[in-house]
Amino acid sequence: MSKNVECVSIEEARVSYVDITGTSAPRSLNLNLLNRAICWHKQCICHNVPMRHKNIHVSAKPALIKSITVGPPPGSLLLKEWQGTVHEVRRTTEDQYVYNGKKFSSLTAVASFITGCKRPGPRFFGLADQIEGHRR
Repeated sequence: MSKNVECVSIEEARVSYVDITGTSAPRSLNLNLLNRAICWHKQCICHNVPMRHKNIHVSAKPALIKSITVGPPPGSLLLKEWQGTVHEVRRTTEDQYVYNGKKFSSLTAVASFITGCKRPGPRFFGLADQIEGHRR
């Protein structure tokens, strides 16, 4: 039986990261972010999605959660309930987003189209909620 993610030490998390990815864990990641990266990699393996490391960017300032950007992998389906309607957005392999048959270059463009006003796409679709809690 595997250990609960919250109960492992940073050293154990680094070993787990190496086991899953075959590469060393970035030293700039704290335990919380390292656990998130491990979970992301496990999901990629589980759903047979290629682990595209170019989608993860870690700046030289690890204290700023804002400096880490994780985009949904190609083929991801994002669901958002907005004003009683469920909206479906799929990320394509060409780094575009498709909503109701229309192609958009970013999640922000999709969120703005759905709501009729400027909205940050990752926050609108719930991808930035976990990161936002760690900035405080």
